[in-house]
Amino acid sequence: MLCQKCNEREATQHFYESTAACEVSESATDADANPVTESRITGSKEQHFCEPCAKELGLYQQASKHCAAQLLMDGLVPTGAIESIVSKDPRYRPEAYKFVVRAVGFAYSAALSKQHVSGETTAEAHTTAEQILESVRSVALIDFETEAKSRLNEWGVKSCEDVGEIVFNLIDAGLLGKQPSDRKEEFQNGYNFDTAFDDPKLLDAIKKMKAKYPWLRGH
Repeated sequence: MLCQKCNEREATQHFYESTAACEVSESATDADANPVTESRITGSKEQHFCEPCAKELGLYQQASKHCAAQLLMDGLVPTGAIESIVSKDPRYRPEAYKFVVRAVGFAYSAALSKQHVSGETTAEAHTTAEQILESVRSVALIDFETEAKSRLNEWGVKSCEDVGEIVFNLIDAGLLGKQPSDRKEEFQNGYNFDTAFDDPKLLDAIKKMKAKYPWLRGH
C-alpha cells in the first residue's frame, strides 16, 4: 500500500480516527416545520502514510490529541484527584467534575474535527468558554433530557459561572490545560440556566438524535 500523500513510498504508519461531538442545532426544519437534528458525529476513518509524510502532516501529534479527547469524553479522570479538588472546594459534587470533564472532551473533539477539516493539523486545538458551555448543555440534555437542569443543580451547578469555577479547579489540579489568554470571567453572561434546559423543540431534537444514534441511549 502506497502513502496517501506522496503516493510513492510504502505506507507504514496507520492512523484510525474516530470522533464524536454532542451538539444539536435547530437552524433547519423539515417539510412539517419540525427541527432537523444536526449532530456533529463523525465515524471512523483510516489513514495510511509513510513515516516522512506522517511527520510532515503532524499526525503523530494529532493522534495523541484524539486519544486525549476520547479519555475526556469517557470521563476517565483519577478519582483521587477529584476527591482532592472537592476537599478543597466542596461547593460541587464529584459527579459535577466528572460531567464537566466529559463535556470538555466533546467540545475538544469538535474543535479537533474542525481543525482536521481545515487541514491545520499541527496547530493547537482550543476550546472556548462558549463552546464548553454549549457542550455542557448538549451533553446534559442527552444524558438526562427533562431532568438535565435538576441533575446539574443537585451537583451544585446552577449557573454558567459554576461551570467556569469547575473548569478552572480542574485546570489548577492539572487535569485540564489552558492558554495564557483564558479567563474564568469568560464563563459569565452565558445562557440562563432557568431557561436553557427547558426548550421543547430542542428536547424533541435530542430524542430524535438518540433514536438515530443508539449509542447515545446508554447515557
